[in-house]
Amino acid sequence: MSQEFYFCEVEHKNGVVRLAIDASLVIGISDVAFPAPKEIEVFGFALHDGFLYPVVTHSGLDEPVFKYYLILKEYAFGVTRIIEKAQAVPIPFAPDTPLNKDDQFRRLSEYSGVIVATEGSTQQHYYVYNTYCVTLPKTARVVKQDRKNEEKEHIRELKNKYVIVGNTFAMPLSNVLNILSADVVTPFKTEEWDGFIDYNKIIPVKNIDTGKFVVITQNVAYRTSRVAISDGNILRKETSNETYLETPEGIYKILEHS
Repeated sequence: MSQEFYFCEVEHKNGVVRLAIDASLVIGISDVAFPAPKEIEVFGFALHDGFLYPVVTHSGLDEPVFKYYLILKEYAFGVTRIIEKAQAVPIPFAPDTPLNKDDQFRRLSEYSGVIVATEGSTQQHYYVYNTYCVTLPKTARVVKQDRKNEEKEHIRELKNKYVIVGNTFAMPLSNVLNILSADVVTPFKTEEWDGFIDYNKIIPVKNIDTGKFVVITQNVAYRTSRVAISDGNILRKETSNETYLETPEGIYKILEHS
């Protein structure tokens, strides 16, 4: 029976693995990732719809290369490129394949079949990956644009992206150092601050709405329950010289010098 898949490639130190991911498992796609604390020895998290998803990928890859993250229910699957989203009928393994015979055979259970896709005059094989076999990579490389004009466009797009903090503020994505769990906050309440974090230096934390995220900038961290990536029109209030980001979801005051 035909079903929809994402055809993807993951580059790694020893080559390229081509995978098909069941599209019904994918709730979104992100190209924004944040490094994890070094202490937990994993690559990091992808940001989607205000939540952080731990980045996973195909097991056993040395130095995988990520550009996009397929957001699943529990985690984000890192890939180098998404070739297409298409209907396909996988060729399954024979039902009597002894998947529990030994470790090598058990590795076969990471796949449920193969899709033969025609690309131009050639054929490519995309193996349908069982996402319960994923692993958390310790390190990975984030892919860079190959062409200078694409690189300039990518930089321009990043500069125009904003992180929405709570229901009130926005800040340029380039100003955000990281987004972590609020568990890292050391409580120390004052009239202005909720506490502080130790992020290479002591940074005070401003409480927006007592949420479970902390958005870290160079000089201030913001505790909030909502984090999102957006862009929109820039509005300037002439009487106060304040700027605002107008999006389909609402208008947010821009914090330029956080």
